[in-house]
Amino acid sequence: MIPRKLNLVIILLFCIPCGVYASSEQFIQSKIAKLYSTPSFNSEVLAEISRGKVVIVITTKSQWVKINYNDQIGWISKYVVSETSPLENKSLLSGPSKTDKNNVRRRASGFNDVAATRGLLEDKNNTKGKSESPDFSTLEKVESIKIDDEEVEEFHNKQSDP
Repeated sequence: MIPRKLNLVIILLFCIPCGVYASSEQFIQSKIAKLYSTPSFNSEVLAEISRGKVVIVITTKSQWVKINYNDQIGWISKYVVSETSPLENKSLLSGPSKTDKNNVRRRASGFNDVAATRGLLEDKNNTKGKSESPDFSTLEKVESIKIDDEEVEEFHNKQSDP
């Protein structure tokens, strides 16, 4: 029979490498990603990470990813990281077709463009209706969502089919 201490050592040897291999390097996809202290948009912001920076993924929890960035541990939305660098030039399409140019709306390049398009201004008194109150934080969350390559290809294929 194996002594109890030896059992503990064997278990530890199997567990430690699993944690090491579970972490992976990923890239920040959004212009600025906020690193939160807990998996909540209402928690303290520990840092802001710019596009293209490499982070180490520790674990995931629902829509959140626990990461290590410059020896800071925190949480970011899973929609702002990817295994592919945003700085690489990749395209699923060979080039825009005439149909694409006519039927596909390009995504706005920044928060201000989207806010301007929707009639939202920094001054809450200048909104379209006086009773409306712009929700800039939700708008920023929407802009931080990354659309993956499969979704783009599926959308393009649906547009190509009559």
